Amino acid sequence: MAQLARYAEQLDHQYQTHFAGHPRFSRDPSLLRRMAAQARQYLTEASGKEIGSDSKARLTKQIELYETEAKSIDEIQSSSSEDFLGHEYRSWLDLIFARYRRNFAARSRSDRPLNLLAGLQGEVAVVIDQLQKLSARVPSSVVDEAMKVAHAHRDLFITEFEAIAVLRRDGDTNQRTSLLANDANRLFGDWTNFFASKARLSRRMSRLGDMITQLVWVDEQMAILESEGDPEGLNRKNRTICKQRMEFYQGELEQIREARGQASFDDIVLALGEAANAMFANYRESFAGKDRKTVPLDTLNLICEELHDLAVQMNELDLVRSNDANQQNLATVLDQLRLFQREYDSIRKVQEAS
Repeated sequence: MAQLARYAEQLDHQYQTHFAGHPRFSRDPSLLRRMAAQARQYLTEASGKEIGSDSKARLTKQIELYETEAKSIDEIQSSSSEDFLGHEYRSWLDLIFARYRRNFAARSRSDRPLNLLAGLQGEVAVVIDQLQKLSARVPSSVVDEAMKVAHAHRDLFITEFEAIAVLRRDGDTNQRTSLLANDANRLFGDWTNFFASKARLSRRMSRLGDMITQLVWVDEQMAILESEGDPEGLNRKNRTICKQRMEFYQGELEQIREARGQASFDDIVLALGEAANAMFANYRESFAGKDRKTVPLDTLNLICEELHDLAVQMNELDLVRSNDANQQNLATVLDQLRLFQREYDSIRKVQEAS
């Protein structure tokens, strides 16, 4: 009975790893059927033996789940190209919203980064554009549903952006000065986390572009405060620092763009893959086998953010040219990203409860 329970546990672990939380269009139904066949074999071998009904019932439910799920995957994968792409774009919307949950949900607006919200809006806008093109080809309920989700996400991000921005424009001088300085410092921290000492070929230019745009906005708000009175010269000092960083970031953005322009397609694929492997190693070092109560949740968020940036860039490459190595890397990064996001949610629940 213990052995049969272990078999069921192994199958469940395989299902959780390869299917739970992953979009059906990207899954392999043949693996599910092999898992169902294995569960049947376990039941056959246990036939006639005194085996607990709980283990038998669990394996029977697993067989039903795996076969039903395999049929659902078959239906999606054999659907029209518009429906299939609709499912794919919906999966990107889920990834985008996962970023919002990690970085904004149930958090104080006073310390939330506007540049990240701007990036989320930009990503949703790209998906909406692609969905509109699909919708213009043939009617599709899958595409229509994805479009509704995309617009809901976009509206939420826009509303939240304005609510956060209002905090920087209203309030007394000291409060606004402090909030804007903190915004600038977070942007400087983003440079350290996502760009400093990293290979230029693997860096996402749109993230750095959003950081520069946000620094410009912060400088404009600091200028307003300065015009209202800056007896200690604090805003003037902060603006000087922001301007220096802006110029540096703009120069680095050009360096990244130049490096990408001079590199071969294969070089970029390799750089993105190496950056992803570095994040996997970071996860193993910081989280594998560790107590969820004590692991650093912010570190896992940074890993997820980095993998999201890499996945977006790999997907952009895939739209330019079909490349086996890049497609395999993209599939691996997306699978790991979804697993890490699930782990993030689990860790947060444990730490909030403790």
